[in-house]
Amino acid sequence: MWNSSSSLLTSVLPRPKLRVGSRGVPRTPPARIVVAGRFPNPTFDYYLKSRIEMEKLPLQLADVRSTRWQKIAGEGTFLVVCRYASLAMLNWLDRHEGQISGVALLVDDDIPALVTGSEASLPYRFFLFRKALVPLPRLSRHLDIIWASTDTLAGRIGNDGTVLPPAPPLEMCMSRQHDRDGHQVKIAYHATSIHNKEHVFLRPIVADVLQRCPRAHFEVVADGGAARMWSGMERVRVVKPLAWDEYLRETSQTHVDILLVPLLDSLVNRSRSDAKRIDAARMGAAPIYSASNAYGRCCVTEELRIPNTFEDWVHHVLLLINDTASRQTHAAIAKERAIAMSLRAEAGLFEAGRT
Repeated sequence: MWNSSSSLLTSVLPRPKLRVGSRGVPRTPPARIVVAGRFPNPTFDYYLKSRIEMEKLPLQLADVRSTRWQKIAGEGTFLVVCRYASLAMLNWLDRHEGQISGVALLVDDDIPALVTGSEASLPYRFFLFRKALVPLPRLSRHLDIIWASTDTLAGRIGNDGTVLPPAPPLEMCMSRQHDRDGHQVKIAYHATSIHNKEHVFLRPIVADVLQRCPRAHFEVVADGGAARMWSGMERVRVVKPLAWDEYLRETSQTHVDILLVPLLDSLVNRSRSDAKRIDAARMGAAPIYSASNAYGRCCVTEELRIPNTFEDWVHHVLLLINDTASRQTHAAIAKERAIAMSLRAEAGLFEAGRT
């Protein structure tokens, strides 16, 4: 469980609000869409890219670190803010308030909980505070729509939040055929540095599995203290986190047999989406999920959703290592789920949150 004092502090941090008079739709028919954020990033690819393509409107990506906003036309522009804002962008909004088609904010993490929690490093928490929370009071004066990635996150925002679940491009849900040594089984855990508790949880599980199964190999994406946690272990490959475009390219060219997706109980994790289903599909992996808000709390045979205990995780990892047919079945289910997620994009961007 999370710390109660942290939860109290989270409740007083800025959260987005719709502007007075908002109807939850564009004010006028959009002539173009501008997406502001830090690119490349998974939020744009998993939530916005395919939906925007369905709108058949010109698209411009405006990186908040470098865009010269004075060159962006205001009239008819619908602006989508992808997590982060900048002073130059806010000034542009003030200047073009009477001309723009509308403004939306997309949030895919409970950022106040990240800022006040212990999952992320102090520098990253300070970055989130400055770039994602401090601009909110001023940005909220312009907001027509607030999209949240999950029901739980929308509830954290309040009545102003509308759910916009992942809808990845179909090509991101398709794994390639790879030549594999049938004797070896590759297990992986790919996560950002804010999942330190999950690394602590998995290490003894993976150590036990590797000791029992000489043909099992483990790959983990980690840096800092998490990377040091895995160092020195035999048949463990530690990979430094990659930029998003590099990670996409790498995971589209390599195969994983079993993808571990643990989520321990925390305020942040309760708002997470099921985006790891997409990663599992892209790598052709059989995933094992924590029973959780994101992946469902029922342990059923269709998907492996299990309690966060040492015994359960060791048991199910060993089952998949020793049963090729079961791995293939669960990999196929992950692919089917990801493809179903991609079909959400057919509603387009502006109808998506209302269907």
